[in-house]
Amino acid sequence: MDLNGNFNIGDNPTRINGVINDTRSQNYSGGARLSLTPVEWLTFYGNANFGFNYSQFSISPNRNQAFTNNNYGGELTLKLPNDLYINTSMNYRINKNAQLDFDLRVPLWNASVYHILGKAKKAEIRLTAVDMLNRNVAVTLNRGANYTQSETIQTLVRYFTLGFSYNMRGVKAKMRREDY
Repeated sequence: MDLNGNFNIGDNPTRINGVINDTRSQNYSGGARLSLTPVEWLTFYGNANFGFNYSQFSISPNRNQAFTNNNYGGELTLKLPNDLYINTSMNYRINKNAQLDFDLRVPLWNASVYHILGKAKKAEIRLTAVDMLNRNVAVTLNRGANYTQSETIQTLVRYFTLGFSYNMRGVKAKMRREDY
């Protein structure tokens, strides 16, 4: 299990109409990741990350604002006979701001099936489905001393790819990632 955390605290004085506005920002984030390979043909990764952003303004305290950004996910890989693999991942993002009445929950589900080809295992064919629930959007929430910005942008949504890879040195499908 891996754990992470971060915090930032900032103080930014800004002159607005001749008056100093003291903007204080606090950002906290943390998360955990679990990596499991209980048997050689099964790998699971689970994660949870949270973020909290708070901005406070001395001139207009009614503009104080809190954002939360949480992300939960899991990934599963199965190795089947004859070098056939199935991979699926689910990611669930939650972006909230009560003052802006903003509450966006986005589930993202991706999956792929791939097969290592040949006795020398130098080729791979892969079918991938991205955003199978057709829900992907990009979110930006910002607030400054004299503005509020909230954007929800439609991004590239559900699509499928079919790929073929050939490597002269051979293709290796690792069940456990080296960087986790």
